Amino acid sequence: MSRPAPNSIDHAAQLYRMRRLDEAAALCERLLNTPGKTNGPATHLAGLVAFEQGDQLRGIELLERAIAAGAGGPTVHANLAICLASVGRFSDAQKQANMALAMDPMSASAHAALGDVFMTMGAVGESIAHLRQALHVERSIPIRSNILYEMNFLPGYTQADLAKEHRAFGTEVSNPLYRLVGHSNDPDPSRKLRVGYLSADMRSHSVAHFLAPLLEAHDRNVIHVIGFPSVKRPDGVTERLRSLCNEWIPLLHLSDDEAARAIRAAKIDILVELGGHTGDSRLMVLDRRPAPVQVAWCGYPQTTGLEAVRYRLTDALVDPEGDIDRHYTETLVRLSSGFICYDAPADAPDVGPTPSAHLPVFTFGSFNTLAKMTPKVVELWARIVRKAGNARLLLKSTPLSDPIVCDHVRAQFAKHDFDLSRLVLEGRTSGQAAHLQRYSDVDVALDPFPYNGTTTTCEALWMGVPVVALAGNLHAARVTSAILERVGLSSLVATTPKQYQTIALALAKDSSRLSELRLGMRDRLSSSSLCNKTRFARDVESAYRTMWHSFCRSVTAEPEIVSIRLRGTES
Repeated sequence: MSRPAPNSIDHAAQLYRMRRLDEAAALCERLLNTPGKTNGPATHLAGLVAFEQGDQLRGIELLERAIAAGAGGPTVHANLAICLASVGRFSDAQKQANMALAMDPMSASAHAALGDVFMTMGAVGESIAHLRQALHVERSIPIRSNILYEMNFLPGYTQADLAKEHRAFGTEVSNPLYRLVGHSNDPDPSRKLRVGYLSADMRSHSVAHFLAPLLEAHDRNVIHVIGFPSVKRPDGVTERLRSLCNEWIPLLHLSDDEAARAIRAAKIDILVELGGHTGDSRLMVLDRRPAPVQVAWCGYPQTTGLEAVRYRLTDALVDPEGDIDRHYTETLVRLSSGFICYDAPADAPDVGPTPSAHLPVFTFGSFNTLAKMTPKVVELWARIVRKAGNARLLLKSTPLSDPIVCDHVRAQFAKHDFDLSRLVLEGRTSGQAAHLQRYSDVDVALDPFPYNGTTTTCEALWMGVPVVALAGNLHAARVTSAILERVGLSSLVATTPKQYQTIALALAKDSSRLSELRLGMRDRLSSSSLCNKTRFARDVESAYRTMWHSFCRSVTAEPEIVSIRLRGTES
């Protein structure tokens, strides 16, 4: 294959694919400043580079300029749709994606963009349908991962179903040659361990709430912590996490091969991956086996499907011992203190009184992503609010800042003869403190199923709001019930929808219990294992040491001497 000419658009595209984004941006800028030339393709590429570098608004501006300059093919419109969705302009994103699909009904990028928009709106079934169409056209690892991720939201899938799909992914995308990779790490079972944490979510994101307390509480006498962020838009949380690491090695601009080499060069003993099949994850870096011990934790509720990932940190509540182990490609390591530790926000507002004590209406609420609000959830929540009498339902989620998303949600509730005046829809608020303050208007939080809340559950409890949960048969469907059990509130966990309804309605009628729960909730959490970062860190470190001992035994064991008798040589 011939190399692209230097200073050409093809060379810039190659730099972009190699994630050499700064070089790609500089070359695009030179191409755009060439006198007497209107360069739509270079403008399009410059927009993609800007978006990947974290400048969303600049990316949108450049993509719109590319379309105006005549580079308005389906891929450009689809890319613009994805950029628009990232800043909450979902109506505009849907229009652009539909334009791309009208130009080319077989465009993988158009179907992928529509899948992204529908997922954000909570229409998971429609999203997966478009993603499968995109995958039919283009065998893309990110699209395949997106499908796996979204399958977790839909009811009807068993653990065996999901395991089968994830294993098929691993078989399809994993390079068997990587299994031959060796490691030169010193196999001393007692030395200080170099532990790396790899994540695209080291920012204002749910994962950070659970990573920060572990990093803060790690015993630096036994663990040397290296952060491997792949963050497009770093923020104050990024800087805090950086301050909690001994070393910080950004991977955003590196290809998977380059990222694996950087991790190997850092002599990592144990590499912990926090994203799984979620957006922007660098999971495929682990397929290259840059560390001798590789672990999945926290950010994804299923197996990765990759044999290269040896372990998974969990607990006996979300992954009960027994048959479930065979559904993971990883060995499950159950932590006695629970699989997460919650870092309560320092700027959280004080807990206020129960809102129904001074308001003329009782408020149920959910601040979860809309994709978790399945048809069965909508039906049950609508029935609870109707039966509670003078009650309303407050839903808060970033996409609800867009009118088209609000219309979609209202339409779901309208199917159940629901008085839409009882439905309060709120979008993004500015800052974490303002977000948490909205819990001051919620009496009882309703947890979605089969994909429970995690951060939202912890936030609601920290703000004094009891959470009603329905326990299911998957990790994702047991998270809130596990959290509630750890803080002594297993009475709020139902095993059937009818019991869920009974618990919610009983709380709505018991103002004294609500007040007692609200006023004592922070002390309850603070004294529980959920917020005991020291205990959690020791538990994790013990697990790491056991994993490391296993590796050391495997590389220092005496080779087995096998006696072979050849046919025809018997005496």
